[in-house]
Amino acid sequence: MESLIKYFGGSYYTYLLVFLTSLIAFVFSLKNANGNFKIFQLYFFVYLFCQVFFISGDFVYKTKWWLNYMPLQYTVDFIFTIFEFLIFSIVFYKSFQRFYRIILLVIVSIFLVISFYLLYFDELAFGFLQLSTVENLFLWQSFLLIIPCCLYFHQVFKVLLPFPLISDPIFWVASGLTCFHLATLPFTLLMNYLRSTDFSLYTSLYSIVYIFYMLLFTSILKAISCRQKLAS
Repeated sequence: MESLIKYFGGSYYTYLLVFLTSLIAFVFSLKNANGNFKIFQLYFFVYLFCQVFFISGDFVYKTKWWLNYMPLQYTVDFIFTIFEFLIFSIVFYKSFQRFYRIILLVIVSIFLVISFYLLYFDELAFGFLQLSTVENLFLWQSFLLIIPCCLYFHQVFKVLLPFPLISDPIFWVASGLTCFHLATLPFTLLMNYLRSTDFSLYTSLYSIVYIFYMLLFTSILKAISCRQKLAS
């Protein structure tokens, strides 16, 4: 228990808060998500599964299993980053007009090519994924996911919606995602440098990511709520 308290305390308990927020979001999505937004049930389930796996690493720290666990943790994080990118891409794709869908497919293709290149390079050079590679993929995710957010805002402001914009579920998803990636981008750019020069500062600043993850999850909850009202 003491090790868990120390584990969560390293992020000023923001990691614990984001975990609880995702759990609430998962339960809420199971009860209220409908139509295209049912995909967020899968998103929150996979997110929670990955976090439980990461937390379990605290129990194998300083044991003979640690050296085997770390590469596996990096792999899980790498796969989740790809999964997360695809989830939001699917949500945007279903709301886009034809021209924007083509652009989105190009963006997805670029991201997948980058992902497989990074994976192939690490497997070839080191035999397993490096943490720096996972961080680089997260950086690419940030850059590329901002583009469909901008496309959505460009599309939505070109037409006059028959209802207030705050009633549009995709508006909340796009707003939450934009805030998340723009707010965490400075830290994402400095991840590799901070980790190698000041690890304690690196872990402390990671709380910024967790705070904006909470904001993102809250935005998704609002989107699911809007979707439910439109369906009723």
